[in-house]
Amino acid sequence: MIQTVLLETVVKPNVSGVARLAMCRGLQCRSTGPRTTFISANFAGVIWFAFYGREVESNRWEPYDQPSAAAYMPLPLSKFSKSELGRRGIFLLQNTPRVEPIRGTAVSDGKDRRYELLSEEDLPTLRLMVGDFLRRSGVPSNDVQSCVESIIRRHSTLAKAMKGAACLLVS
Repeated sequence: MIQTVLLETVVKPNVSGVARLAMCRGLQCRSTGPRTTFISANFAGVIWFAFYGREVESNRWEPYDQPSAAAYMPLPLSKFSKSELGRRGIFLLQNTPRVEPIRGTAVSDGKDRRYELLSEEDLPTLRLMVGDFLRRSGVPSNDVQSCVESIIRRHSTLAKAMKGAACLLVS
């Protein structure tokens, strides 16, 4: 069973950016406007990741308390691994993916809020999109590739776990 990958990103260029990468089973989409789509999946494996520039990092707020959409994630900092990126900021990657339903409006404004739907098998496009998101967020060029690889490894682990869960649900 091929699953759909949902990548949602919000960026404040060169300041911060957050992303939700979800592996969705049974994703349903309904256009609600020229730049919005209502998305729904009862079963999705979700990984959050972000870049926080020093300004965002220094405010000492938890990700779930951040006032900017480009810094907000619904989890505490303790749920993320943290990688220092020199003087520019930090890269955060959720330690353990969560399985949860997804329901909400995805927005693609052509600028700072974007979402994409991909086949789980389209890793080259996913790599390009994640790299573009990280660059727009402010991740230094020499750190982008290692951040992308960390995300792809976590995504691949999630994909294998989701396939195993699919086998358990079918049998």
